[in-house]
This record gives sequence, C-alpha cells and structure tokens, in this order.
Amino acid sequence: MGNLRAGVSKMEITPPVGTDLSGYIRRFGSSTGIHDPLWANILWVANGNDQVLFISMDVMNFSEEFSERAKAALAEETNIAKDNILLAAIHTHSAPGIHIFRDGSKRDTKWEDRVLHVLVNGSKEATQRPKKALFATGTGQASIGYNRRKPGGAVDPSLTLAGLFTENEELFSLIANYGCHPVVLAEDNLHISADYVGYFRDQLGKLFAPDITTLFFTGATGDVDPIERGSFPVAEKLAGILSGEARQLIGQMKLQSDSDIKTGQTSLKIPFGWIPSADEAEKICGENTSAYRKALEKGNREDAKIRKAFLLWAEDLRNRALKRTLPDSLECELQAIRIGEAVFLAFPFELFSSLSLELRRLSGIECLFLVGYANGYHGYLADDESVREGGYEIKDAFKYTALLPFSDQAGNIFLERSLALLQKMA
Repeated sequence: MGNLRAGVSKMEITPPVGTDLSGYIRRFGSSTGIHDPLWANILWVANGNDQVLFISMDVMNFSEEFSERAKAALAEETNIAKDNILLAAIHTHSAPGIHIFRDGSKRDTKWEDRVLHVLVNGSKEATQRPKKALFATGTGQASIGYNRRKPGGAVDPSLTLAGLFTENEELFSLIANYGCHPVVLAEDNLHISADYVGYFRDQLGKLFAPDITTLFFTGATGDVDPIERGSFPVAEKLAGILSGEARQLIGQMKLQSDSDIKTGQTSLKIPFGWIPSADEAEKICGENTSAYRKALEKGNREDAKIRKAFLLWAEDLRNRALKRTLPDSLECELQAIRIGEAVFLAFPFELFSSLSLELRRLSGIECLFLVGYANGYHGYLADDESVREGGYEIKDAFKYTALLPFSDQAGNIFLERSLALLQKMA
C-alpha cells in the first residue's frame, strides 16, 4: 500500500415538503412529497500533506456566494485549503436551487443554512475516518441523452469513473461523471427527487455494497436532454443503462497502490456580447411591461409567468444601465484537481457538448472529468456557432439568472483557458 488515504460520508439534505422546486418556469405549486431523499455525498482524499475534498450535492444549483461561504466554513473546520475543495450540484430539476431565479419560486434560507451546517459536519466526519486506499479509473460510453437543439447534433457520451478501494480491494467510494440533464421528471412532478442520478447510485449500491458512497458529477449538459422523459420508471430505466456500463468498467479497473495529488486554478474572463445604453434598456423595459400586461389580459398563466420573469430582468437591466453599473464581462474561476491519472476540471456553467468533445480531443487526457455546476452557477456556455444560431439557451435563459448574454467567443475563451490549466496538471 502507498500513502493514499480516503474518507467518506453521506449526509441527507432533503428540504421540508412544501419547499419550492427549481428548474421549470412552467411548474406551478410547491413540492407535495418526497419520492427519494436528497444527499450530500462527500469524499476526502489525501496523499502525504496533499489533500482534496469533493462534494456532490443533490440540488438544482447554487450561487457563487453560497460556494464561497461554504468553502470558507469548510476550510476553517477541516484545515483544507479552499482551492482544494470542489463543490458541485447534480442539477436535478426536482430539488430546490440555492440561487436567486426570476421564476417566482421562493428560497428557504433556513434550509440553506442547514445544508451548510450538514456539509461542514459531513466533511469533518470524512476527514476523521481515514482508511488506506487503492485508486483506479475507468472510461466508457453510454447513450441516454440526445442533442435537444439539433437532430443528430453533438453529444458527449463519455462515462468516466474513479474508484476508491480498501486494502482488500473492496469498492467503498465511486466518482461518476456523465453529461445529461437530470430532467427525466418534468414540470408536472412535485415530488422531491434526485431524478435518474438517485436511481443510478442506488443501483450501484445493489450491485456492489449498499454503503458505497457515490459522487455524481454532471458533465456537459447544456444542449443534452434524456432520450426518454416523464416518469420515475423511465428515470430508473435510464439509470440502469448507466449503472450497467459502470459495472463493466469497475470490473476492468486496475488498482493503483499510490496516486499523487495536484491542484490548480485559473481566472476566466468572458465578455458579454451586448451591453445596452440607458435609452435602449428603458425601451426594453417598456416592451416587456407591455408583453406582461397582454399575457395577463389573455389569462395564459404560463405565458404570464414567463413574461413576469422577463419584466423583472428588464427592470434590473434598466436600473443598472441608468446607474452605469452594467458589467462588460463575467469573471470567475476554473478549478482543476488531479489524482493519479484522473483529472477533474470544474466550472460553473451548463457546458454545450461540442465544447466538451473538443476539450477531450485537444487535451488528450483519457480520464477527464468535466464537472459542471461547480463552485457557483453562471448559466449556459455555448460554442460560437450555437450563439449565432440563437435559441432559448442563448436568447432567453440568461434572463432568469443574470443580466447579459455572453459573447460568441465565450466558448473559445473557455477552451483556451481550460487547456492552459489542464496542461499544468501533467
């Protein structure tokens, strides 16, 4: 055995019934029940003085503000550097988001505070229960998603795994990475659930051992939806395709007695593609006010809800434009962690699959984990062609969470910065 040690914990973070769920503007009503509990799955890995902490949360997403708050608390309580903590959401649309959306849903700040408390306690538990570990990786493919923007369009089918095993070669923790929106359950579902991800984890527990801690990291999902949708049996079916492939990959893994750890970060600055003048913003606000009033007059509650969200966006845009405080770019961070042959790239976006495929090709890294919805949330990140084509992800989605759309060069900038960071992980 080498010096690799690891510890795990699994902590429930299910909100109270009656909490609003996030992700669908056309959803009406708060949660009415719990189909399956929500979890924070936590993994601590160390080699000598180098240590990293991975956390996968069953939430829609969370803000950069929550991420910073959580990392500060975790660093203080565990003595792990903030830059060595990776915090990601699975992005299930049957759970709340820790984020301000212009969609009419209400945040439960008491629950959010409890989640933070649970993350700290769970992380401390993981670090206080170390065991010597063997490490292994596996890469395969699975087909449960399709490109929702273009028939036959790009989809990244990669299923990437990293396993932690005991001295007796028994699997006790797994990291899985796959890119498909956890939206098997549609807007008519009002039961709290981790969607297909929850089934996937449960199936792995039945295949190996019920106490396995599985961290699911959602990959490039920006333009990828499940091939079937609409019910819990469908979610279970699609999870079965993933877990079947995972079972084969785990059986082929070659265990390593020692794996070094390396971490890195880089700043990312993405220009906005359009910045209105005060007069333009005022005009936009007037147009959205009129559109909202017409929707109300027609009595179409779905359209009215959407138009209200857009009006709230237009009012925020106008107010910032009048104060001359509109930003010209978004600034955030990319994070990278390497354990042996496995390299994790974490980003706060819903990445388009074309960018995911290009990043894999250009980096040449076989075991590359592309971790979306990580360390915050800043919406969709598309390739230049998709930006020029427009569509919901380009023209409207940002209005629910931000102020301005990204430049058509956003994808190229992301690739450039990501590749530079990944090269440092060698």
